Amino acid sequence: WHQRAGRGYLMMGLLKKLKVLPLYYPVLIFILLISPWLWAVSQQMPHFLHYFFIYQQFDRFTESGFNNAMPFYFYLGILIAGFIPWSFILFRKIKTTKMVYQNRFTHPLTWFLVLWVVVITVFFSIPHSKIIGYILPVTPALALLLAMGLAPYCQKSWFSWSVGIMALLCISSNL
Repeated sequence: WHQRAGRGYLMMGLLKKLKVLPLYYPVLIFILLISPWLWAVSQQMPHFLHYFFIYQQFDRFTESGFNNAMPFYFYLGILIAGFIPWSFILFRKIKTTKMVYQNRFTHPLTWFLVLWVVVITVFFSIPHSKIIGYILPVTPALALLLAMGLAPYCQKSWFSWSVGIMALLCISSNL
């Protein structure tokens, strides 16, 4: 319990420090780095800025005329299939989402990871056009949640054997 509380206070302390950081310096550096490239491309292709920023970003998000039209729940199926055979542990974590919300101040890392998964998945589920690669930023957070869910089982011998057998099956299926 003390380790978890310590991590929670550490995480909250890091978040407070991040709030103090001036964000205009990184944004200014970013703009200074990309401006020459954007200017050079715009000289060769005058409509590039409109195509890149308006058509490829906003229009793709708000309109349905693009390719790969999929239903809203498309990414949920991709994530479940992508995490087989570990999806059942993730479902167990989802069942405890209410508890995670209630304990968000004592377990801020778990709360952060859940928000990471939910916000990105919902955001990319809104447009009709979906590409599987858009959901990849969610996988590190899901992997960490999975590791947190598996931690209680790691000391049991049957778990070690089952992980070893699954690893051998994965390796042998790729041969």
